[in-house]
Amino acid sequence: PESARSARADDFSALRVKYGLSDRPFALYPAVTWEHKNHLRLLEALARLRDRAALEVRVVCTGHQTDFWPRIERRMNELGLGEQVKFLGLVPREELSTLYRAAQFVFIPTLFEAASAPLFEAWQHGAPAACSSVRSALASAPSSNSDKPTTGGAFSPGPAGPWKWASGAGPL
Repeated sequence: PESARSARADDFSALRVKYGLSDRPFALYPAVTWEHKNHLRLLEALARLRDRAALEVRVVCTGHQTDFWPRIERRMNELGLGEQVKFLGLVPREELSTLYRAAQFVFIPTLFEAASAPLFEAWQHGAPAACSSVRSALASAPSSNSDKPTTGGAFSPGPAGPWKWASGAGPL
């Protein structure tokens, strides 16, 4: 209904003001800043897209900042991504839900994952997701096919809810 869409837009407008977010489309990466969550590789990929393809993907990252955070922050600054990537730290669950609903898609570039909460949460909120080649992350995708390539993948919610492997998804 229109009132639900309006309420979601109002929720995101409040978050934009609170966290200083742009009104431009963005991708979400909700993860603690542990090294294996692969924030560094994500930053390098974003810089490569910007420099080689003139594609500026805005990313909002959430999650607790660990002792590895200074390395991530330093690399982000070295790559000149300060305007493109925003780290919010730990956010309340309601705000995270709003970010999932507002995101164009969710990144999950982790190097290790027992089970991917961000992948399940993206599915719950109807957000497409791009994940790394970690077999457990791919196997966690609703309706994923374990015989698909292990170079990473993109999943998109279908009209009835189950996700489908995005055709042509290549290495992330």
